[in-house]
Amino acid sequence: PPVGDVTLLIEASLPWPHKSDYWLRVRLAEYDQRVLGFVFGTPDCSSDCNTGYPDNDPTQPLVDSIRISYELAKEVLSDGYLELRVEIDEPRQELSCALHPEHNRCFASLAAQGRTSDRLTQYPGFTTLTSALGTLETQFNITSYSAIELMPSELDCSDGDCRRMFILVGGVELMEVSSMDGNTLNVTRGAGSSTIIAHPLGSCNCGVATNFSATCEQNSNQTLCTTQGGTWDLTPVQRIDAALLPALDNEGQFTLRSLTLSYAT
Repeated sequence: PPVGDVTLLIEASLPWPHKSDYWLRVRLAEYDQRVLGFVFGTPDCSSDCNTGYPDNDPTQPLVDSIRISYELAKEVLSDGYLELRVEIDEPRQELSCALHPEHNRCFASLAAQGRTSDRLTQYPGFTTLTSALGTLETQFNITSYSAIELMPSELDCSDGDCRRMFILVGGVELMEVSSMDGNTLNVTRGAGSSTIIAHPLGSCNCGVATNFSATCEQNSNQTLCTTQGGTWDLTPVQRIDAALLPALDNEGQFTLRSLTLSYAT
């Protein structure tokens, strides 16, 4: 048994950037089920409160602690066990590294080496839409499914071995592929809390070198675009590695890593 106060160390990965209202409540799951305290912030933090960890490294977990008085520790540790609940009041906004690779929370070390995009997609190729895509459409065609390594066999769960398949359209909207027939895809729109938008077939890029004009940039037709000196870019479609989408199955951004008790005996 302890002969003095007990320190509970909590290690967790938190949202980036850290804010003082990102906190976890630690409560006893036994005895009188009292709240032992809050870590990484507090629910009643005022303007002059501790601002938390403004420079936290998103690739590394943070550690905070709670002190349990000797009097309480004697009671709750009398059976050799400490039963706790670590609680969060509400889910935090999702963050998909596929949509926000520039965030330091996503692949910080790779970003420093200029390799973020390579790690992000895992699949280096890209393809394009064959027609404009409205906000309600869930079936459409791409130019080449093989160019982005979309294999129908990966969606076959008959033998219990299948995987989720995601694509990023226009660099903006994430979609989950539910089925495919060659270059025809059936998808769930707005995966990972990305915004469902209409996607044009392409866009007209009229740089300074080609006498930029708003009229040129607004062209939605390849012929008009190139006639006015612009470059026509088809809307890209990339395959995204599902392992890089931590928010898809997790409504929050807190990951509890470890709980450690420290006390003298």
